Parts: sequence; structure tokens; C-alpha cells
Amino acid sequence: KICRQQPIRAIHCGQMFSGGFAGYACQRLLGIPYYLYAYGADLLEFRDRFPWGPILKQFLRRASRIVAISDFTRRALLECGVREERIELVYPAIDLDRFAGEVETAQVRRDWGWEDKAVILSVARLVERKGQDTIIRALTRVAERVPQVHYAIGGSGPYRERLEALAVEEGVEERVEFLGFVDEEILPELYVGADLFSMVSREIPEVGEVEGFGIVYLEANAAGTPVLAGRSGGVEDAVVDGETGLLVDPEDADEVVETLIRLLQDEELRSRLGTQGRERVNRDFDRRRQAVHLWDACR
Repeated sequence: KICRQQPIRAIHCGQMFSGGFAGYACQRLLGIPYYLYAYGADLLEFRDRFPWGPILKQFLRRASRIVAISDFTRRALLECGVREERIELVYPAIDLDRFAGEVETAQVRRDWGWEDKAVILSVARLVERKGQDTIIRALTRVAERVPQVHYAIGGSGPYRERLEALAVEEGVEERVEFLGFVDEEILPELYVGADLFSMVSREIPEVGEVEGFGIVYLEANAAGTPVLAGRSGGVEDAVVDGETGLLVDPEDADEVVETLIRLLQDEELRSRLGTQGRERVNRDFDRRRQAVHLWDACR
């Protein structure tokens, strides 16, 4: 009805199925072109399942252009039969103005009670693939070399009770702090206050769970904080290994432990990664720059 009443030139569908269905219907009935946005999990979860796979491929086939948020997502689209020339790679972007103000690290650490702690921070939905459990399991061994280690977990979700129980099972409940839902306004100070941001995401292929990109890594870098990330999905587009953070195999417990220790013990390494991460975000991921890229891609 809206499309019949308004002079709509194109429809941008931010979700593959609900949005894709609306775009497909308007294209078929009214001839209005539509653009699909692909994130990764939306493709992996449905592409091989009947009847969703054929429906998904029909939506992809009819779209004027498909926007991929990472090279991983671009490859997934190619595997679905989408031609290369119909895919536009546009990375997510962040509002750099949120991270432009001066935040005093020492004051933030006092406010959060982190003065004498080596703080690992995660901010993400509490679900299995985000890997908070991997860090909790690593803490006992990390503490042998970094006694002041402390893990602050921001976010909410269905996995919280399991994570709380795991911290007790591992005997590290005093080292794990659940922050709950974190308001966008205080995120920059949390990033600044932490020594290290970590989200060792992993793929869960049987249910199509995967990290399509990982915008939190960019946010941490924008605050000058180095990151530790799981090498999975589209994360390698968000984190440049050895330049803006370090990548690990999320299923390799020993590698996770050793890399955490290395980062927490080496202040010079953290400073270098954080500085280079901020420079890269400022150069490549400003939302105004990416908005122009998207506009040009979809004209």
C-alpha cells in the first residue's frame, strides 16, 4: 500500500527473509528495485534447508544488488550462486564522534574499581558463539602469570546463567564481573578503561551461527584499545592480525591462554596495537565515508 501511494524509487532490505520478502513482492508487483543486505548467519542458517534455501536464492536472484558486510559474507553469497558483479562489499561503520572526546583512563578505572586490575573486557550478546566461556575457562591459567587479571562481561542474553555457573565451576567467580546491558553512552569509557578487549567468537555450523563481521572490535580500536579475536567468519576483516589486535583459533584453549598472557604482560604491544587500530578505524570506517560508498553502490 505504501509503495503504491508514495514515489518510492528503491527498497533497502536489512533482513534477508522478512525484508527480502517485502522487497521481492514489491519488485514483482510494482517493479520497484530492491537491495538486500547479507550478514553471514542469515545465509548459512537457511541456504541448505528446504524450503528456505530455494526461497532465499529467489530473493537473491531478484535483488538489484546485494551488500555484503565482509569478505566472508561475499564468499558465502558466491556459494549461493550470486554473480560477483552483483555483490557490493561495504564494511560496517561507526560514529567516530562518540570516541572523539578525551576520557581519562585512570578516572574510569577508579570509577569501575579496576585500579589494580588487568582488565579484559567483552561487550556482546551472551550467546554461545561469542566465546565468553572460552575466556572464563582460560582465567585460572592466565592468573598464574597475571595474578591481577579481571574479566568484565558487558551484555545480556540467554547464556548468562550458564556463564555464571561456569565461573563458579572454574573457581574464578571473584575475577568475573557481569555488567549486564551496557548503554551506548558509557561504552566508550568502558573500552578506554580496559587493558584489552576480547571476543573469541567461534562458528557453530550446525545451526548457522557465525560472526559476520564484529563491529565491537572497531569500537574498541576507536577508543585506542587492542583486541583479541577468534579467527572465524568475517572477523578477519574487522581485525588485522598483528596490526590492530591478535587473532587466535577460538577452539585452541592453549593459544587463547598464551595470547591473553602475552597481551596483558606486554604494555608496549598493547599500546602499539591500540594506536594502529585507532588510526585504521579513523581512516577506513567512518560512517560518513561508508555512507557515500553505499550511496554510490546502490544508485
